[in-house]
Amino acid sequence: MLFAIPRARTSTLIVPQGDGDNYEKALYDLLQRKKYVLDDKWITTGTWRKRFLPFGEAGYTEVIIERDEEAIDIWR
Repeated sequence: MLFAIPRARTSTLIVPQGDGDNYEKALYDLLQRKKYVLDDKWITTGTWRKRFLPFGEAGYTEVIIERDEEAIDIWR
């Protein structure tokens, strides 16, 4: 996951405000609401980055979803 945050002209911050794990949680909830995943409790691995964009560029979120074929024994 890449969270690309627009930079305000007056910003002196080095990184965007907001905890990255909150961005991640919001995205997982959205993926569940939009039915990309049945339940976000089944997401077992995630990596995220948040970055400032140059002033004037619109923000965006980039997501890559890969299905993990690892067998999980849920009957133990």
